[in-house]
Amino acid sequence: MLYILLSLEKLIINLTSLQLDSHYIVYSNHYTIMKFLFVLLLTASTAYGCGNNAYRCKHPDKTVNEMWKVTHRICDDLKEDDCYCSHWAEYYCDPWGDNINEFKRRCNNEGENWYWTEC
Repeated sequence: MLYILLSLEKLIINLTSLQLDSHYIVYSNHYTIMKFLFVLLLTASTAYGCGNNAYRCKHPDKTVNEMWKVTHRICDDLKEDDCYCSHWAEYYCDPWGDNINEFKRRCNNEGENWYWTEC
């Protein structure tokens, strides 16, 4: 993905540099827009939205940060990715297959009042 974005950047630079002599302002604007799109595409690929099976460990007496640490630890142990749940504006774990039930089990096993919730 990064290779494609870098190639796209080079192509746009080459095309816009042809106009450099007589239209420096146009070149400058195109270059700025291209850089903005490049950064937008790069950041969008690092934090993707959650699918149908995204879960988070919850506890009524814990902070959001404490709950995320537990969720993230379990997600890392299962070698799964996290995702951004726009509905709750929080990061969730995005497990697949047998890891879905394993994630739920581990959340419940964290102790009293721990439970899991869906995105």
